[in-house]
Amino acid sequence: MRKLLFVLALAALPAAAFAFAGINELITHNGFEEPYIEGGGVWVDIVGWEDKNVNGPLDSKLNDDTIPGAEFDNQVLRLKPNFYTSQATGASWKAGDQLLLSFNGIEARWKAGSLGNEFDALIVDTANFDQVTGNGILWSERVNLDGANDKVSNAPDWLDKQTFSYKIDTTQFPQEYEGGELTLRLEAIGGICQVDNFSLGFTGQAYGGSYQQQPGTTGIDVDLSWMAGTDYMNPGSGNDVNPAIVDQYVYVSNAPDAEPNFVGAVGADPGQVPESTYQVTGLGYDTEYQWQIVEVLDTAVDPLPDIGDGVNELQNASVPEAYIPSEKWSFVTMSDEPVFESISSSPDFPAAGDDVTVSAVIESASSVLASDINWSFGGVPISESTFTDNQDGTYTTSITVEDVSLADSGEYTCSITGFSQISKALNIKRMLAHWKMDNDPANWDGTYLLDVCMEDPVAYNADPNDYFSFVDGAIPAQTNQGITWNGQVGGADVPGLNPLSEEGDMTITGWVYYEGNTNGWGVVAAQKISNDVGDYWRIAVQPTRELSVGGPGGSAVSSGTLPLDDWCFIAAVYDSTESGIECSAYIIPTDGSEMSVDTDSGGVGDVEETPVFSIGRTSNAYETPANMFGKIDDMRVFNYALSEEEIAQQFYDASNNIICDPDSANPNDVAGPDGLGPDCSVDMYDFAAMAESWLNCSLVPAEVCDM
Repeated sequence: MRKLLFVLALAALPAAAFAFAGINELITHNGFEEPYIEGGGVWVDIVGWEDKNVNGPLDSKLNDDTIPGAEFDNQVLRLKPNFYTSQATGASWKAGDQLLLSFNGIEARWKAGSLGNEFDALIVDTANFDQVTGNGILWSERVNLDGANDKVSNAPDWLDKQTFSYKIDTTQFPQEYEGGELTLRLEAIGGICQVDNFSLGFTGQAYGGSYQQQPGTTGIDVDLSWMAGTDYMNPGSGNDVNPAIVDQYVYVSNAPDAEPNFVGAVGADPGQVPESTYQVTGLGYDTEYQWQIVEVLDTAVDPLPDIGDGVNELQNASVPEAYIPSEKWSFVTMSDEPVFESISSSPDFPAAGDDVTVSAVIESASSVLASDINWSFGGVPISESTFTDNQDGTYTTSITVEDVSLADSGEYTCSITGFSQISKALNIKRMLAHWKMDNDPANWDGTYLLDVCMEDPVAYNADPNDYFSFVDGAIPAQTNQGITWNGQVGGADVPGLNPLSEEGDMTITGWVYYEGNTNGWGVVAAQKISNDVGDYWRIAVQPTRELSVGGPGGSAVSSGTLPLDDWCFIAAVYDSTESGIECSAYIIPTDGSEMSVDTDSGGVGDVEETPVFSIGRTSNAYETPANMFGKIDDMRVFNYALSEEEIAQQFYDASNNIICDPDSANPNDVAGPDGLGPDCSVDMYDFAAMAESWLNCSLVPAEVCDM
């Protein structure tokens, strides 16, 4: 299209020519029609688009009639890898403003069928965006156009699958940039993308649709809630609600997959209270419904009975610009039979000694009785439980496990007599394994290193394969012996140990005496499918002596280094978060004079049912074996992410040395014993150092010092 015919392109609406109101357009030259070209792939200075690393190529439908568009000479922008361009809008924003971004796109005809035709659409802060650091990015979306081009000659106007729309809530932007101006930026990633008709503007749509449901007298009653549209023509003005709204029409579908139909009106303008509600009653059980809000502006002249059933009928009104439809929302009504909604425990990952509550939520439009609820643990019935009717069509049932221990870990199941059941696996934070590396019968039986961890009934035996010898440990008075590994062939495999399998978290600690390397990385511990396959995860010393903690998907690398030919304490932490695994690498010298801590995003390999856990080595079929050169003492494995305090406590228990990191010292910590400092303690030494400055006065004139 040479001209953007729709100003409100939503997933809820077909790509038709709507004249609805609702957007304060910020983009100009969005159809890439200037300069006019007659061929294809013409590299030109595109009018209205700045900050280009090179001139942009334009393609014309005259040259390639598979490009969609209502006009026979429609032009589009070609996005080739590494090309970028942007347009500053000159508009500032305030948290709460609502934006709508829409555009059309296909992969180029000659790329149809290939993969990776992608580009990034970004909204950035005009003054603070930095392409290298990523600072100033407010919002971004990677757009994949694979399969969008049908290669149809004399292609029709843009199809639904070639039309993209994003509702953007500025409350999700980094708030330090509030008040700054907005820039729309396009960055080509891979393949060849052809894009057109960009629209970015403040929108007055209703937003934030939500619902609550409960059993009614003739079915399910649902309370719909939403936020009235903002004053989009005056963004950032502080007027939260569009003052032109005089009513809000409610549309709800009456059958699965049906378009929403008009069911009623709120009947008044929202004023300055943005949240609005409407109740629909008598809906069917276990059915998906779609719903939409249409804001009626003060320029509307049509009475309610004449607006038609569906939202699309509003385009036939005499003043279609007087209506602002929202995006389409949906909900599923509850069943008339009891079903489990969820099961959870609190705390979710308890430590030994915690009291744990396991709760299940049941949803049903019909009554559920406490006598129908059954709990069990490992197949054994649990007699005591609670049951609560939440008075909203849901019920909560719970059990409590007091002073939880390892014996309480396992599967807890809740069932409803005659209906379904739901289960929750409860894992306990604990030490999975502990190898003291001592040469005595409790730790070494002449063939195997023995796991002395008494908290776990399973003994993981590390088979050393006769490639090590006992030596003095890191702190002989505390840790007794350690073992020295022959880096060419040394190492021990630990059958059955898989720390990440429970909650996705793990910590490994130990003492390491590093003697350098002759064959690459010195691996302290690793897990892999077998000795001939690559790593699942790996904790290793790089050739330059930094500690690397992670896996194939990324690692944390310590900023400090392991001392050469000396003991130090290390810890490797794998902490699963909503955004992925965070890995942390700790190095603490024996005297505790500092603590190097570095955290970064990591990634482990594919989880296998029986990966091999190894101490002191890893290898695969394509690389020279990477083994530990040096000594290892007192290694422990935990199934959770230890805190910095817990790691420091382990170090202190063995060394009896406190840790002082001058970089994190209190600003008032300026001195220590013998005038040295900081010593990580604010005490009389610091007071004396500060008092000394009171006695040294160099003010001019000199008599001021006597005051």
